[in-house]
Amino acid sequence: MTRLGVLFLLLVSPSLAWAHAPFPGIRGFYVGFLHPLTSLSHILLIICTCLLLGSMAEGKPRQCLAAVGAGASAGILIAMIAGLILSTNPISIVFAGIMGILVVLAWHPDKTWLLMLIAGSAFALGLESLPDPGRFVDVLITCLGSVAGIFYLIMYGSRGVYEGLQRWQAGWVRIGVRIAGSWIAAVSCLMLAFQIAVS
Repeated sequence: MTRLGVLFLLLVSPSLAWAHAPFPGIRGFYVGFLHPLTSLSHILLIICTCLLLGSMAEGKPRQCLAAVGAGASAGILIAMIAGLILSTNPISIVFAGIMGILVVLAWHPDKTWLLMLIAGSAFALGLESLPDPGRFVDVLITCLGSVAGIFYLIMYGSRGVYEGLQRWQAGWVRIGVRIAGSWIAAVSCLMLAFQIAVS
């Protein structure tokens, strides 16, 4: 009952109170945090990564999350150094297809390959997350927000998939996960084909 009361108070609180950032510069962090949800290739790759990690009952969650953070940070750092502002990167589409196929096959790679796949996926996400040019501090804050967004989306998403699979042990749940992986793999192949055709 207490949770419902708190939720009700949050819903009826004035929305104008959230219109401005609590201190200057934090708005860029919010923009960066939500950036992974603005691109279809990002969304597909994040969902596939969460499905793959969540479907692995045995794993090294801390090492996997460290690989996510390291990969995303390396990708966005290279994008900053090279000045890459990419709207769509074939690398993320390829990784989404690979992860989708792994989900369909229900194949669990060993720890080394798994960490390399996760770090590569996060690297591709980070490579596409460089904001438009501006003051260095503003760009840096937005980049930090993007890394945090990638990290937390994958962390909570994979945990949600894992908890769901543990709670509902029915075979149709795992079949649903594999169907989702097959659709994402198919969409990734189509996106890659369209991008090659256009280029």
